[in-house]
Formats: sequence, structure tokens, C-alpha cells
Amino acid sequence: MREGIRLVQEREARLAALDASIARGIADADAGRVKPAAQVFDRVEAKYRAMPEAKGK
Repeated sequence: MREGIRLVQEREARLAALDASIARGIADADAGRVKPAAQVFDRVEAKYRAMPEAKGK
């Protein structure tokens, strides 16, 4: 029973953290603190292409 309660509490904590992250993201968007998706994807792609594992492929 204790294990079940602990799992529920952990799940609730993770959901609360997710809710807080979503709220911060919405607040950033509302305040205009955003970047175009293409810019973000280009940066991520460049980062992974620069990784040693990606260079050997």
C-alpha cells in the first residue's frame, strides 16, 4: 500500500512540474520571448551534426 501511495505522489509531483513548465512557456510566449521554430531546429540539427558519433556516419 505504501508503495502505491509513493508512486501516486511521485506522479503528482511530476505532473505539477510539467504544469509549471507549461505555465512558464505560455508566459514567455505571451511576453514575446520566443524564437521561430526553424531557427531552433536548425540549431539542434547543427549541434547533433557536430557530435562525434554523427561524423562517422
